[in-house]
Amino acid sequence: MTSQDLRRGPTLDRLPEDIILCVLSYLNITSISSLSKTCRVLHAIVEDSGWKVYALEHPLPSQSLTPALNYSLWSMRDLVRHQKLAHTAWKRRQFVSRPLGPEWSSKFHSVMAISSSRLVVAAGNTLYCYKFTPPTSRHSEAPRVIFEYVVTFPKDARRDISGIAFEHDGQGVILSSFHGALGRISLPQSSSRKHWSVRAPDLLYFQRQGRPIRSMSVASNTVLTIDSVGLASMYSLADPDRSLLSSFAVGGSLPATGWATHLSLRSSSGFAVFGTSSATPLVAHGVTESGISAYPQAILSLSGKPSTTAIRRAVYSITGTSPRTFPWASSSDQIIISGWYHGIISLHDLRCPAHSDSLGRGPILPPVQTMKDPLMLSPIYSLSSAGAHIAAGSARSSVVHLYDVRSPKTGWSIYLPQEYGRPTSSPVYSCLLESTRLWAATESRPFVVDFGEVHERTFPRVTERNVMKGTTGSLGWFAPVCEHSMFSR
Repeated sequence: MTSQDLRRGPTLDRLPEDIILCVLSYLNITSISSLSKTCRVLHAIVEDSGWKVYALEHPLPSQSLTPALNYSLWSMRDLVRHQKLAHTAWKRRQFVSRPLGPEWSSKFHSVMAISSSRLVVAAGNTLYCYKFTPPTSRHSEAPRVIFEYVVTFPKDARRDISGIAFEHDGQGVILSSFHGALGRISLPQSSSRKHWSVRAPDLLYFQRQGRPIRSMSVASNTVLTIDSVGLASMYSLADPDRSLLSSFAVGGSLPATGWATHLSLRSSSGFAVFGTSSATPLVAHGVTESGISAYPQAILSLSGKPSTTAIRRAVYSITGTSPRTFPWASSSDQIIISGWYHGIISLHDLRCPAHSDSLGRGPILPPVQTMKDPLMLSPIYSLSSAGAHIAAGSARSSVVHLYDVRSPKTGWSIYLPQEYGRPTSSPVYSCLLESTRLWAATESRPFVVDFGEVHERTFPRVTERNVMKGTTGSLGWFAPVCEHSMFSR
């Protein structure tokens, strides 16, 4: 450094790069973009590492966008740009909605799973696989979604799939069924074949039969299930011969019907959350190396007050959040989002102090936030979160409720589009929310709601017609929107 430089005083571009990156971690998108335009040195640092620092500080699930990064067609700046545009479109209620394929031959309780390479929709005994492929151009297009193939299992109504989740490799899939089976299969590698039939040797069973499995969660090498009578079971994927780690009846001696599970092993103190139809419909239990603690860690209620009655209530869906999601939580591993029988969506923070229960059932934990659609107080069958956004699938009318936890009173709802604009009473059984896309599945087919940039080749072509839009093969189908604030008191 010369004497002239000393007289000019210190400047940001002469600081060590690691200190500059530390400064960048505190800036928003606008500030980072402005900083990159000040000089060549800072522009190079921002382009090489600055946008990556921002993406790590503000992580959002973006599985379907991964191919653009893997094939080096996008930089981290492109990813942040698309996420920012999607966030702006969310606030403006601008999106493209459309089905991913034709209607199924029957009505099913559908479930979905997503990885960085594909989306899988399970309907009955069939898996519909959609592959994420790189965009055809470098910056302007998002990765495409193409129909890959169908995987079918032996036809038996009792063997309908009730839960599905990917393993870490993205190729292995864990499946549960309504006849009580729990197993693993490896999805076929992409090829010209459009139909695959699963044979008995293709399935690796952890449990061959039992009571109907209502919900399944996978974390690391561990699987958590709950069946129709509230029996929770934990399995290890590492040792198929000794896979069952523990099992117990949720609710103890009290009757309970199992509906939903959530398993988190990210922190040192893992936990499992169960949704049931019972007097205590939402409970959290600690998880150790030997299994699940039978005594509840906390009873998650809507009021925070001990219930003195035995009235049965129900929680049908549970989900967690990605790290650093909410403003009040530096690490949101302990945030639980649940969907209740009367349309309430509650957020509980397991780190908050709990109140004692006079009946001795466990500590009572009140919610930190609740949300609802004042016009439609129907059960919430599915939940998903991405950043501060939450998507909730309703039990009727093919409605998905959308919320931003930073402004919960400004929620809104999307009525998923139907062929010829006909009304439907279908529940939204499953939904998956990403930074730019929402995937949803009803009893008749899967849908996508895209808040990003959509082109003619982005999604599979559907030849059916949506008369409300008036075109065939157009980018989007007509999907009405309802603002919750219009009906709030």
